Amino acid sequence: MAAKKTSPESETVGSTPPKTKEERLENYSNVVERAELSLVQLVDLTFDVDPNHFKNDPENKPVLTVNVEAENVFFNGESGDGGIFLLCEAGSYLDDKALVHCKARYLVSYDNLEGCEHEAATAFLRRVGRFACYPYFRSLFSTLDWSANTDMPVLPVLKEPVKPKSRRQRASQITPPSKASRQG
Repeated sequence: MAAKKTSPESETVGSTPPKTKEERLENYSNVVERAELSLVQLVDLTFDVDPNHFKNDPENKPVLTVNVEAENVFFNGESGDGGIFLLCEAGSYLDDKALVHCKARYLVSYDNLEGCEHEAATAFLRRVGRFACYPYFRSLFSTLDWSANTDMPVLPVLKEPVKPKSRRQRASQITPPSKASRQG
């Protein structure tokens, strides 16, 4: 009896998600090992400055905001292509009014993902695509800020949110006091 052949697409897109955490981590590690960044492309841009931005009112300081969010993730296990469209926004606001607003849309693309599991590939694209794109947006915002003479602060470094530790992890980090500290 001959073994049934399946295409890489049917193994990745139509497959059920792995059952264990170890399997998910192994699939994700496979994507990390294989992925090659192929493109970071600016596809849309708006930059607006309200003239009120240039008023120096020491009592009303605008608030700097930065946001990077995924709009669309795509992955094809057969061709090995995957990418994410990201919307990056930054600016200053005073009383919910934008004084400086920059909105840029980027496409971040990876290749060499043939045969990778769909869930792992899309998780990688969502997580790593943001970090691949953000330095380009930061640089763009700084250049526009300089050109418009808006004197905005440098955008902060993008950080991944810290996951709270489980009780077990917190308990394993507690070390009993030494005998010397107990004898005081």
